Amino acid sequence: MSIPPLGTSPLDLEQVRVLGQLVTSALRQEDPDPSACAELESALSAYTGPAVLTLRTKGRAIATHWVDAGPGLGALLDLVADLAPTFESKADSFEYVPSAPWESFRLSKDRDWNRCRSNIWRGIKTFELEVDGEITRWSPYEVVAPNLRFRLLLDEWRASHGNMSEGELRKRGQARFYDTAQFAGRVDGEGAITAGPEFMFRCRHLTQIEEVTRASTAALVDAQGNYLLNHIEDDGRMHYLWFPGSGEDPSGDNNMIRQWMATIALCRFGHFKNRDREVYEKVEKNIRYNLRHYYHASGSHGLIEWDNRIALGSVSLAAIALMEHPSRASFARPERKLCHTVESVWDSDGSFVCQIKPRVKDHGINFYPGESLLMWSYLLKEREDHKLMAKFMTSFRYYRNHHLHGPNRQPAFVPWHTQAYYNVWEITRDPELADFVFLMNDWLIDEMQQWEGTMTPDTPGQFYSPRKPDYGTPHASSTGVYMEGLIDAWRLAKALGDEERRERYRIAMLRGTRSCMQQTFLRPTETVYSPQPEMLIGGTTTTVYNNRVRNDNVQHNMMALMKILEFFDDAEFEHPPWRWSPRD
Repeated sequence: MSIPPLGTSPLDLEQVRVLGQLVTSALRQEDPDPSACAELESALSAYTGPAVLTLRTKGRAIATHWVDAGPGLGALLDLVADLAPTFESKADSFEYVPSAPWESFRLSKDRDWNRCRSNIWRGIKTFELEVDGEITRWSPYEVVAPNLRFRLLLDEWRASHGNMSEGELRKRGQARFYDTAQFAGRVDGEGAITAGPEFMFRCRHLTQIEEVTRASTAALVDAQGNYLLNHIEDDGRMHYLWFPGSGEDPSGDNNMIRQWMATIALCRFGHFKNRDREVYEKVEKNIRYNLRHYYHASGSHGLIEWDNRIALGSVSLAAIALMEHPSRASFARPERKLCHTVESVWDSDGSFVCQIKPRVKDHGINFYPGESLLMWSYLLKEREDHKLMAKFMTSFRYYRNHHLHGPNRQPAFVPWHTQAYYNVWEITRDPELADFVFLMNDWLIDEMQQWEGTMTPDTPGQFYSPRKPDYGTPHASSTGVYMEGLIDAWRLAKALGDEERRERYRIAMLRGTRSCMQQTFLRPTETVYSPQPEMLIGGTTTTVYNNRVRNDNVQHNMMALMKILEFFDDAEFEHPPWRWSPRD
């Protein structure tokens, strides 16, 4: 029997349920059902490589046992029998990973050395290292839970073996990858299933495009909004980064632009939840914390400072956050001063000083001017202001020329300027603005979004160009912010009767939503390795293989999805049938 294609379970849903029953009955040291065993034995017979069963409690592995080779179900029952005496009602979850041989690498060969350290297989393959006859294995979960890159994994192994040099490891070692099938479930203190078991891919549920519906997208937004709310401390501080495997934010990192964007997202979440007063109260606490710790006035100027840096983007986004909260009037003074700062760094040619401290003209040019123009666009929608409109249009032409100059063309520029120009187009109906919005977003989809021909079935829909590394690495926040712009480009195409673009942008957003669902913790079985699973639900990982959750991964996507839900009707959530197939 051959191994199913990547991302395909060797068991159907009923067989997965039976698998869970067999595991839990074996944990209770009960005899398994012989007929169920025979059926699963056949389905798993191709998995003749190493197999591992892990029992966890509160995310921590309390028992892990490997067998060197299958076949299939027999290996599983042997594993459970070995672990059952230590179960003692302590485990709250389990994962079972059988495997089949896939590829070997001679580490002395540069090509093999580089390929075996590729990120793309993190969490998909079982990794085996053999040096002088000693074998060490890492299951997908042992790589994903601590968020280990293969490079770091090998460095840690060398450190534990007398600080063996890289050259010596390559000379003496070889590596093997194994294809895996992954199953995870949650159990109670009596060994009964409480969630799952489910077939997993890269330790996650594999999202299919037909799962993107209005209802599932609304549930996704709810989960993401609640994630951000759960990560606001009692004093109003919001976590910037969360490590699923440790259940904490140990990094000390922070970023004012992303903090204030998350605040904006939560203001909009309050609107989305029918003007939820509890959401608004918690967001106000976050705003007041941010103002106390990161805002200060200098005469008529308001500044947002972190680590001795003041970025134009953080000033602009802080102003938007104050504008969008229902208690806006109580923040009138800092809002006015922040807006004055933005105007003060504007030049008559239309350019801005992008970094205010230390003063650097074009640092962040693909981000900060667009964020400032977005802030101005909201002011222009509120009131008629001919002077501000003239400044806005001067900047539009300046940055359009900048972006279209070959070496300057970057995708990061597109979503901020798209949102700003659409807002002003709604006021002026200026065809110059519309033409540039279409030009930017046509190019963005052509250059960046992946669908056909990806290496793994969890990556389609993300915005990332492996052909253009200078456009950046794959990142959930990028996919989210591009969709924030695309929904406005879609609204523009709809308003102008451009059906071809409207359909193209619609499909791109559904695919981006699939990618977001793939990278967001939504199921109990996806959090088995987390000590605080309740803090993880709704968190969006940085990439499919990097499980760290940053608040901008969450807020960019949820702001896009809230707009999609507002402007799409039910029929616009339909996508042509599609299934991933391996790249040739």
